[in-house]
Amino acid sequence: MEELVRKIADIAHTERLWQRGETIVVAVSGGPDSSALLHALHRLADPEGIRLVAAHVDHGFRGEESAREAEMVRAFAGRLGVPFETVRLDLPVYIEETRMNAQAAARKLRYDFLHEVAARRGAARIALAHHADDQAETVLMRILRGAGPGSLAGIPIRRREKRWNSFAPFCV
Repeated sequence: MEELVRKIADIAHTERLWQRGETIVVAVSGGPDSSALLHALHRLADPEGIRLVAAHVDHGFRGEESAREAEMVRAFAGRLGVPFETVRLDLPVYIEETRMNAQAAARKLRYDFLHEVAARRGAARIALAHHADDQAETVLMRILRGAGPGSLAGIPIRRREKRWNSFAPFCV
């Protein structure tokens, strides 16, 4: 964990991912990548002078399993002393109403929620965890959509979306 925390701190300083005094919303699915990101950012919070809020989305696909996962994330955030926000969505109904594909619909509603949490909490940043498979999938999707050589890239480490800066310093 120490090596991961050091890597994230180095990337954060090099890329200027946050400033002292800022609040960061950390998207936590309950999987190992986002849980490790929350843990690492928690370790950096005091030395870096940042505040964290954990945000979890239950997409409504897996019933009780999703509810248990949300409770696990709530408990983990609680052990760290990190404020927690969650939402339970009915994504199947939203998909039926909008005719969007499941992945696009989930992403839209997830980001809407993260932006709402950021607005409520006065956060300047949203942190997301991605892994190597996410990066590869992004490149492949861009190839399939006919991207040219200048567009063939994975998920950027930082992007501006609405009025928040999002960053994804955790890729394994």
